[in-house]
Amino acid sequence: MEAVIMAAGLGTRLRPHTEKVPKPLLDVQGRPILDWILAALPPSIDRIVVVVNYLAEQIESYLAQQKHVPNWTTVRATILNSVELSKIRSTSPQSKVESVKAPAIPTQPSTWWR
Repeated sequence: MEAVIMAAGLGTRLRPHTEKVPKPLLDVQGRPILDWILAALPPSIDRIVVVVNYLAEQIESYLAQQKHVPNWTTVRATILNSVELSKIRSTSPQSKVESVKAPAIPTQPSTWWR
């Protein structure tokens, strides 16, 4: 059985702790949050898919070292801003995306939490 773990967020409410470490890898009682999650999965889970984005390389590095679930993969999430959504609307008029309006997301890490 597979499990999907969402780990793509920016962790803005935990700034400044998440400026250099993604939220899933923040330590809680000496272990990363993601380690607690993996350890709590039922034994029937034999594969995990982790959705990543912010500081994804760190999460992938952790997954390569962890022993809970040896069969894992990551999927890179893309955060779209309103300009990118406009391009989707203009290139695919039949798309249901045209009803979505997302706020622009700053590209500089120092502005994500201010």
